[in-house]
Amino acid sequence: MLKKIITYVDFNGRQVNEAFYFNLSQSELMEMETSEDGSLSDLLTAVSERGVPGELLSAFKDIILKAYGEKSEDGKRFNKSEALSHEFTQTAAYDALFMELTTNAELSSEFFQGIVPKDIGESIGSGTPPTPGFRPGHEPEERPIAPPMPEVSAPIREDPDYIAWKANRDARNLAAEQHREEAE
Repeated sequence: MLKKIITYVDFNGRQVNEAFYFNLSQSELMEMETSEDGSLSDLLTAVSERGVPGELLSAFKDIILKAYGEKSEDGKRFNKSEALSHEFTQTAAYDALFMELTTNAELSSEFFQGIVPKDIGESIGSGTPPTPGFRPGHEPEERPIAPPMPEVSAPIREDPDYIAWKANRDARNLAAEQHREEAE
């Protein structure tokens, strides 16, 4: 579970720091991976390969809203519903979070690591695919944890923030690849 403090300006013009909770349980992840629409990782890979930014943003929104909920006072339940998610989308906090995650690869990676069970989140952070239910003699299929961000149309590429983001992403990918090679 991730407790995320979001700083935003509310609709009365006041700056607010508020805690929000996000979580995807193992059973929710399993349902997402085995859904008729295809697994979550397959969806993100397909969206990334098609290179349609709107589809990727839609996937981000779906994941955020599937993870959003309210923790019970006693900590025994994490309440989620379409109504709660819909209410969250109507807040300035949602807008601030969405913009933060879609424009900062490092923060989005931390967010996605935080909303999944700890062992899976650590796998994502290390670049090693998680192996739930691993059985000796049955090697897990190697799949990328998260697809690369798609290339987008020329007008965005000219934006200095995008150029800096892309250079930062490429440097991180190169460092991760060098780290994997050194580990082997």
